[in-house]
Amino acid sequence: MRCNLSELEFYGYDSVGDDSRLYQLTQIPTVTIHTENAADIVDKNVYLKGKVSIISENGTNIYTGDLEIRGRGNASWTFPKKPYRMKLAKKAKLLDAPAKAKNWTLINITVIKL
Repeated sequence: MRCNLSELEFYGYDSVGDDSRLYQLTQIPTVTIHTENAADIVDKNVYLKGKVSIISENGTNIYTGDLEIRGRGNASWTFPKKPYRMKLAKKAKLLDAPAKAKNWTLINITVIKL
């Protein structure tokens, strides 16, 4: 992966703010996935290489690691919110799961308003 950065400028004052945690918009963990060359995940059989970051516990816990990711599911693959299968490079215990694992599934969630 490659990132071109021409200029980075920070604003603010020394000692203002809290850099002991990362920003989270909600209490729901934030998962970011970056694939090589920003490729879209469009296949259920072909894994793409990339990196994943998971921010949780109000921004105080972060996991970052290499992964391979692909689509998954049958009927659910046709939904607007897609399910994915991640294979981490190393076993990890994510989001207080009871065990370490290399294979993880991100399931699509449908919100129904009553």
